[in-house]
Amino acid sequence: MNLVQLVAILNHLEITNYHITGSVTHNNGTTVVEASTREFCIARHLYKTTDVSASHNIGRVLAHRCFETGLYRVLWEEDWTIKNNPKVVSFISGVRSEGLLLNEPKFSEKEML
Repeated sequence: MNLVQLVAILNHLEITNYHITGSVTHNNGTTVVEASTREFCIARHLYKTTDVSASHNIGRVLAHRCFETGLYRVLWEEDWTIKNNPKVVSFISGVRSEGLLLNEPKFSEKEML
């Protein structure tokens, strides 16, 4: 069993008036992977750094960087207040389009022993 799948990891999305930042944070508080429209190499390919397509592309880049670090599954806690926000929906679809899983694996007590 892969050790990375046993560690709880939380996915964050920050949307400001000027930039969009997606990050994967370990449960001890350290940032493992981050992608943002503040990075010039990402921003130069975007028309705007705050629209829905930027959010989708940040999700794709974040998922790709997760795969490069060996993360194949992260925990995304859906908040009902932002669930219908088009930028959040686009970010999630960008992450899923790359194949990153947004849930925890199911474990039985026999597997843990």
